[in-house]
Amino acid sequence: MEEARKTVDAAMEMVRGCGVKDARIALERATENSATVINGKVDKLLSNTGSTLFIQMYMDGRYGSFSTNMLKKDELRKFIGAAAEATRLIAPDDCRRLPDPAICFHGEKTDLRQYDGSIKDLTMADRIDRAMAASDEIWGNEKKLLSVETEWGDDVEYSYMADTQGFCGETLTSNHTISTNVSIKGRGDEKPESWWYESGIFREDAKVEGCSSKALKRALDQLGPKKIKSGRYNVIIDSTLSSKIVSPVIKALSGGYLQQGNSFLGDSLGKRIFGENLTLMDKPFTPGLSGSRFYDDDGVAPKERFIIRDGVIENW
Repeated sequence: MEEARKTVDAAMEMVRGCGVKDARIALERATENSATVINGKVDKLLSNTGSTLFIQMYMDGRYGSFSTNMLKKDELRKFIGAAAEATRLIAPDDCRRLPDPAICFHGEKTDLRQYDGSIKDLTMADRIDRAMAASDEIWGNEKKLLSVETEWGDDVEYSYMADTQGFCGETLTSNHTISTNVSIKGRGDEKPESWWYESGIFREDAKVEGCSSKALKRALDQLGPKKIKSGRYNVIIDSTLSSKIVSPVIKALSGGYLQQGNSFLGDSLGKRIFGENLTLMDKPFTPGLSGSRFYDDDGVAPKERFIIRDGVIENW
C-alpha cells in the first residue's frame, strides 16, 4: 500500500515538472488465479499479477489520458514527458476538467466489507479441489452429459488514486467465482449447452455444492422444445436475463447518452414512464455487496438516492 502511494506521489511530481497544472493519477494492481477442470481432469491453471499506472492530464484546456506498466523512475519520467507533449497537441476541450473539490469524497471511511482477507490463504491445490468437486457433482452421473467444464477463480484488485486538488483514496476488493458449463446430447445432432455460476466478495459466496447441478438442469430443460402459435402472451423473464432488461434503462439515464442526445428518456425527468411497481435506487454504502463505494472514478462522492421511484424518473 505504501509503495503504491510513493509511486503515485513520484509520478505526480514528474507531471507537475512538465508544466501540467491539473492531473489525476491512479495505480491499480490486480492478482488473478484460477483452476479449470474438463471432464474430471485438470485442464488449465492460471496465476497472473499486474500493475498499471493511469495518468490524466488537464493542461491549457486540453485533456490527455495515458497508461503504462513501466514504473521504474527513469522510464516513467520519459513516458510522462512524452505524454505531456502529446497532450499539448490535442484540440482544446473546455468541458474537460477535474470535478469541483466540494463534491469529491473527503470524509471518514467505514468498512464496506469489499475484501475477504482469507483469499491470501488459498493455494492452487485448494482451487483445483473446488473445481474438481464441482465437476464430480455431475460428471458420470447423467447419460446425456457430453462434457462438463468447471472453473474456480478468485482475484484481488487494489487501487490508489490522487489528484492535484487534494483528493486521494484507496480501495481493496476481492472476488471468488465457481462456474460450470455443460453440453448434453439432444435429438439428432443437437447438443444443448448451458451454464451456472456462483460468485461474491467472500469465499462462502461461491457455493460449489449445487452449482453444476443447476447448470445440468438448465441444459436438460432445453430438450424437446415445441413451437407455439403466434399471439399475445404474458412473459416470465428468467432472473439471469434481468441485466438485459435494466441495462438499456441505466444507459438511457446516464450522462454520456443524455449529453449526446442518444437517450430515449431524454425528456422524462419527473415523469411516470414505468409501472408503479418499479423502483430503482443507488445505495452505494451497502456493506458486503459488490459495487459499494465511497467515490467514483473521478473521486466524486456518491449519494444514496432514488433513480426511479414508483415508476417516476427522479434522477439522472
